[in-house]
Amino acid sequence: MKNNMKLPDFIFIGPSKTGSTWIFELLKAHPDVFVPLAKDIYFFDQFFGKGIQWYSKHFEAAQPGQIIGELSHDYFSSRQAIDRIADTLPEAKILCCLRDPYKRAESSYRYFLRNGYKFKDFEEALQKHPEIYHEGLYYTHLSHIYNRFAPNQVLVLNFDDLRRDARRFAESIFEFLEISPYIPEELLTKKVNAAEKPRIRHVTHLAKQVAILLRKMGMPQLVGFLKTNAIVQKLLFVKGEEIKVHIQFPDFMIKEYNQELDALEKLLGVNLTSWKRLQVPSESNTTPDIRETVVA
Repeated sequence: MKNNMKLPDFIFIGPSKTGSTWIFELLKAHPDVFVPLAKDIYFFDQFFGKGIQWYSKHFEAAQPGQIIGELSHDYFSSRQAIDRIADTLPEAKILCCLRDPYKRAESSYRYFLRNGYKFKDFEEALQKHPEIYHEGLYYTHLSHIYNRFAPNQVLVLNFDDLRRDARRFAESIFEFLEISPYIPEELLTKKVNAAEKPRIRHVTHLAKQVAILLRKMGMPQLVGFLKTNAIVQKLLFVKGEEIKVHIQFPDFMIKEYNQELDALEKLLGVNLTSWKRLQVPSESNTTPDIRETVVA
């Protein structure tokens, strides 16, 4: 369906809090790759109604010989988005990166706190933002992705590998995309997008709402510029001071995540024992709204 339009050859689909910003910085630096300034265009889930021409404009600056990519981490847990990608770009290569689902959920929780959201505890955050839970249903989402794309079109990365050996992690991406290795040395030791404390919670929260509004107005490039602007980030966050949280995962979440991991081990042929948790009874074990909600 590409015709004369410039459209992605590959898409990183998520989930969130699994190194997408680091991967974005890696690919943005590669001379043979074009990714737009805006990470998270959200076309296939939130802005599909704007049409393919609107989407293609994000890639107009791509130069001859460059492969084109998009990174939008919410696609992973949206069946509708995956179906739209498969129907629109059936030959695209798909990248995703999985992380210990409990650590991923904790990081997602800290992300909301970083952006000025306020919750009584983790369970209130789950109620208000069930995507914190849903994104960790790895087998459920990945099995649908494999139903829509051939296995050789999908690269499943492991966030632990990024932590252990960033160079090899990067090389696996380049091998999959069939491009030469090109790794900026500063990225090998850089921790990108840490959950730093907001300077003033209300101001940071307002900034997040403005960013959401700008995206809805069709200006993701501006959001991308602001998110990567050092001055803006310094005004909003206290560099080097991460948010500390204490989480007791609900029983249902531990049970379902462990079941998902059991199935994922069989699907991928890997051992994920280190990601599993023991189920410890807690005072509050029910969050039916989360479990009954199905991500579109």
